[in-house]
Amino acid sequence: MNAILKYKLKQQDLQFVEMPVGARLISAHSLGVHVWVWAMVDMEVKKKERRWFAVYKTGQPIDVDPAELVTLGTVQFEEGALVLHVFEFVGG
Repeated sequence: MNAILKYKLKQQDLQFVEMPVGARLISAHSLGVHVWVWAMVDMEVKKKERRWFAVYKTGQPIDVDPAELVTLGTVQFEEGALVLHVFEFVGG
């Protein structure tokens, strides 16, 4: 059976989250003061994998090849004073 789960990210460059193998990422948004990504997961899959994410502020230098980033969304805090761009990092 599939379900949609959410995973909290830090407001930092590269990081990973453990989620079931084969999880399908849906989107990234703010909820409260945190950045979250939502994924559709098969609840019967017990094996986990690390999925890598990158979170960059507007204007921040990006230190990885942009071809290795898949856009998930843009998140705004403080009425737009802080804007973060969320990517899945698919690089090697």
